[in-house]
Amino acid sequence: MINRQPRALLSRNFVLFVTGWELNQIAGGLLRFALPLYVLLQTGDPALMGAVLAVSVLPQVVLTPMGGVIADRFDKRRFLAGANFAVAAAVLIWLLTTGGLDVVLSATILMLVFLGLEALFSPVLEAVVPALVPEDQLVRANSVTFALGLASGVGAPALGGALLARWGLTVALGASVALFALAAVITWFTSSPRATQEASGPLLRTAVTDLRDAARHVVSNDRGLRKVLVVDVVLAFALAPLQLVVLPALLVDAGLSSGQIGWATGITMVGAAVSVTIMGALGARATVRLVRPIVLLTAVATAATGFAFLANPGPTGSTLVLVGGLVVAFGLFAAFSVLQWSYVGERAPEHLVGKIFALAMVLSALGVAAGTWVFGELITRFLDTPAVVLLFAAAIAAAVAAGASMSKHAPASPAPQSEVPA
Repeated sequence: MINRQPRALLSRNFVLFVTGWELNQIAGGLLRFALPLYVLLQTGDPALMGAVLAVSVLPQVVLTPMGGVIADRFDKRRFLAGANFAVAAAVLIWLLTTGGLDVVLSATILMLVFLGLEALFSPVLEAVVPALVPEDQLVRANSVTFALGLASGVGAPALGGALLARWGLTVALGASVALFALAAVITWFTSSPRATQEASGPLLRTAVTDLRDAARHVVSNDRGLRKVLVVDVVLAFALAPLQLVVLPALLVDAGLSSGQIGWATGITMVGAAVSVTIMGALGARATVRLVRPIVLLTAVATAATGFAFLANPGPTGSTLVLVGGLVVAFGLFAAFSVLQWSYVGERAPEHLVGKIFALAMVLSALGVAAGTWVFGELITRFLDTPAVVLLFAAAIAAAVAAGASMSKHAPASPAPQSEVPA
């Protein structure tokens, strides 16, 4: 477990940290929304958009374990500030140099660079939170970070769509550059926890070793962690593509502008903001015992959306049905995510916490990559009958719910002595 000193939730460091977090999330949200939508608008091919997203996620598989090493072994404040500056510089260089390149190739290059850098600092962000707050405030702290992340999930697509429609891609990405730079400055003034382990050996070799240690602990010693990570990767496969690929494809087909698509995408996150607020209010009463009913309700909401499409509600009705259904589904998915990260933070041994967060992100990235490719192909084939795609996603969620029974007090074996640093 993580050693924590008693401290209030809203300490100076926590407030500075979440402010930098929020700016980072808005900047990243602008980039994640504007670039794939630009590809879709330029090519009109949802499958190509899904392929770009799938390929661009792959660096997370390689680089996220290195982020886990950094989370446990290096100065978090300096690294997070430097990573934000690096993303800002990468986007700025792309804006200045890629005007003549093919749109798909250039967008893929930037997404690869951005998501690769994000893969490095995401485990660091996740590992900071458990060390900044007392253990009995961890669910509330995670609810705060999720709520702010979801606020950016609502605001960033709306802002990105408006900027893209009014001034084009250059201005939208220019705003992202400014926000990443501001996040870097604020993060620099945050006092983050010291590294729990000394850095030793090449980074890649250390990352592979650490990821192996995390996987060994999850597979051999903690059935609860193992189950919650499996649930997450399968839900990432089935649900994330509904917002990333299926929603924009259907809205473009319905004739909506990029600004309207941005607002619709943002609105789908409103349910997530509500559910995270509820989870924060529940505090310690929100346990992993809620995982099965939450996943089951997610399946029901997605299936209901699919069945509604069978009634052929027309372009306006289809938009309302789809956005409304995803509001509920992503609200429930966000509630599961709060439980998942809190559960990992509570149960992970101190010397493995960053590594297990990294392992979870690697698995989730694999789920998203596979899902965006598969659902991109599906929505291209079934663009006129999207109920097939939605019911397929609902069936996957229902199958997960069938095996998702969890117990907060599921026993965890201690980490083997060989995994504990001397």
